[in-house]
Amino acid sequence: KLGGGGGGCNISATIGHLTLWTTRHRSGRTLVNQVDFITDIGHRTPSGSRKELGFTGGGPQWLITELGIFDFSANGEACLRAVWPDATIDDVCAATGFEPIVDLSPGLLSPPSVAELAAIRSIDPLTCRRLEFDERELSRRFRRTERTACSC
Repeated sequence: KLGGGGGGCNISATIGHLTLWTTRHRSGRTLVNQVDFITDIGHRTPSGSRKELGFTGGGPQWLITELGIFDFSANGEACLRAVWPDATIDDVCAATGFEPIVDLSPGLLSPPSVAELAAIRSIDPLTCRRLEFDERELSRRFRRTERTACSC
């Protein structure tokens, strides 16, 4: 974790596959309609598209938040593809400062499997990932079955 842009401007301009994530979507202050300063390039800027600006990377493919998962249209617009079990399309739209494209039937995301949780826990045994989340988000629980709760 680096302060400020932390090299993101170079990575976002040149990398072939990019997944963005935020744990602060629900705040309403993260996915906004307009920004004062651009550190990392997405698909377009007011000055033009990635191609017009000479960037070689493909731009972000996915945006993962604590409310759902987006991909991007050919024009670079965010498209809601799935929501977490405890979120709704209305929750996502209320927390988003622009109007995302909403698939008429976004999927419902499944909680991570036992194997996926084991992999996460093996690469982050000190649970540093939890530092990224608002305290209220850490109390969320998803059910894999009626008897098995899930928490990262």
